[in-house]
Amino acid sequence: MTEEETTTAASRPSLWRRRGYVTYLGSQTVAQVGFQVSVVAIPLTAVLVLDASPVQLGLLIAAERLPFLIFALMAGVLVDRWSRRKLLIFASVLRAPLVLTIPIAAAMDVLTVTHLYVVAFLLGILTVLSDVAALSIMPSLVPRDLLTEGNAKLEAARSASEVVGPGLGGALVQLITAPWALVVDAVSFLVSGGMLSALPKDEARPQNTEGGTRSAWQEIKEGIAFVWRSGVLRWNAAVAGLTNLFVYAFLAIQYLFIVDDLRLGAVFVGVLLSLGGVGGVLGSLAAGWISNRIGIGGGFLIGSATMAAGVLLVGVAPAGMGLGLVIASSGYLLFVCGIPIFNVAAVTIRQAVTPAALLGRTNATMRFLIWGTIPLGSLIGGVVAEATSSRAVVLLSGAALLIPTVLLVLSPIRGLRITENQDQLQTER
Repeated sequence: MTEEETTTAASRPSLWRRRGYVTYLGSQTVAQVGFQVSVVAIPLTAVLVLDASPVQLGLLIAAERLPFLIFALMAGVLVDRWSRRKLLIFASVLRAPLVLTIPIAAAMDVLTVTHLYVVAFLLGILTVLSDVAALSIMPSLVPRDLLTEGNAKLEAARSASEVVGPGLGGALVQLITAPWALVVDAVSFLVSGGMLSALPKDEARPQNTEGGTRSAWQEIKEGIAFVWRSGVLRWNAAVAGLTNLFVYAFLAIQYLFIVDDLRLGAVFVGVLLSLGGVGGVLGSLAAGWISNRIGIGGGFLIGSATMAAGVLLVGVAPAGMGLGLVIASSGYLLFVCGIPIFNVAAVTIRQAVTPAALLGRTNATMRFLIWGTIPLGSLIGGVVAEATSSRAVVLLSGAALLIPTVLLVLSPIRGLRITENQDQLQTER
C-alpha cells in the first residue's frame, strides 16, 4: 500500500461511526436471534407435535425456500425500483403475524403440517424480498473497500445469534412447547422493523438513472445478462448453488438425526446448534483476516473445505451423551465455522463487481440460482433418509460438499483479491 493510500484509509471513519451501518447491524442481530429460535421451534413443532416424517420435514424446508425459485427475479426488480429501506421494514413487520398463526392454531388444536407448509412458504416470500434488499443496501452503507469488513461483522452478529438463539429455542420448547416458543420470533421481527425505520432515508432509495419506462421482464433480463457475462459471477453461482444443494440435504434431516440417531432430546438440539454457533463466531472473526491475508478467493476455498469436513465429522458421531455429543458438537462447530468464511467471500465478490443500479437484480439472479437448489436438496435429504437412514444422508452430504471445494480449486475465483480503495477485483498471477 502506498503512503497516500495509507493516509486515505486512516482518515476514513470506522464502521462503528457510520450510523446507518450500525443501525442496520443492530436490526439484523435482533431479527437473527428470533429467527434462530424459529429454526429450532418450527421443525420441532413438526416432529414433536405433529409427528412429521422425514419426507414431510424435507417438504417443510423446501416450502420455505421455494419462493427463491418463484419470486427471486421479480424481487430484484422491486429492490432496484423502490426504497430498499421500506422493503426491509415491510418484510420484517409482516413476518410477525405469520409466525403467530402457529401457536394460535396449536392452542385451538387445529394445527396441521399443511399449515406449517403455508406459513413456511409465505415466510419464504418475505425472506426473498428482505434478503435481496439487505444484500443491495450494504454498498450504500459502507465504502466498497470496507465491504469485506462490513459483511464479516454482519456474519459475526448472525453467528453470535446462533450461539444464543438455538439454546434459547431449545429451552423454550422444553418449557412452553415448540409452537409457543415462536412468540419470541414474532417479537424480534417487530423490534427489528422498528430499528430499520431509523435508517437514513437517502441511503435506501435507489434511483433509476437510465430513464424511460421498461417492463419488469426487460429489467430481469438485464440482471440475468450481467451475471452471465461475468465469469466470476458464473463460477460463484455454480459453487454456491452446489454447496446449498448438499448442505440442505443435511439440514433437512438434522433434527431427526439428532433426536433419533444420536438419541439426544430437544434441549440438546439447541445445545448442539449453539455450540455450532461458537464456530460461526470464530469463522466470522477470521473471515476478514483470511480474505485480507490470502485473498477473497482463498477465503471462499477455505470456507468450502471447512464445511465439508464439519458435516463428515457430524456423520461419524456415535449415539449417546458422551463421545457422540463431543464429536457431533465438534463437527457442528467446524461446519458452522466455514459458513461465514464462505458467505463473506461469496457476497463481497458480488457486491464488488456489480454497479449500484444493478445490485438488486444481480443479487436476485444469484439468489435464484444459488438458493433455488435448496428445495431440491431438502427433498433429496428427506427422500434418501426415508429410503435409507438419516446418518446415510449426513455422510453423503459431507462427501458431496467436497465437489464444490474441488471446483473452487479449478476456478479463477481462487486468486481473487479486492484492491484497497478501488471499486474492482484483482486477480493474482
